[in-house]
Formats: sequence, structure tokens, C-alpha cells
Amino acid sequence: MYRNFLRPRYNLKQRYGDGYAMITGASDGIGKAYAKILADEGFNLYLVSRSLDKLEAVKKEINDKHGDKIIVKLIEFDFGKLAD
Repeated sequence: MYRNFLRPRYNLKQRYGDGYAMITGASDGIGKAYAKILADEGFNLYLVSRSLDKLEAVKKEINDKHGDKIIVKLIEFDFGKLAD
């Protein structure tokens, strides 16, 4: 119970330093939520997804909230095509 719910959160910036975080599947769901959380923590972001339009919408949401403090770079890539 303590380990999962009660202990203090890690300071991610202190633990991993400055720099970029890369999030795959960042246009929807859990990936989008992680992108917003990591932006709130102060990380610059590489967002990866199949849909550039959706990625641009996520980037706009993050930029609207954080302005120029967070750098967001987009990568349109379909990992499913690697298996073909």
C-alpha cells in the first residue's frame, strides 16, 4: 500500500536530469497523458505517433499551457510498418 499509493513522488528532473523525454503513442490515451505529465515536470518532449495531425493538436495543448518553456518536437512514424 505504501509503495504504490502513499510514498512521496519521485522528482523526475532530479533523478534523470534535464533533457528530452520520448513518448510513443503520444497522440491519444496513455501516451498523451504521459506527455502532459512530463511537460508539467519540465521535460522537453519528442512525441511519436502515426498521425501528424493528432500530434500537432497535442503539441498545441502543451504549448498553450507552458508557452516557450517546453520544447516539443514531433516524429510521425508507424512502427507497425517495420514488421512488413
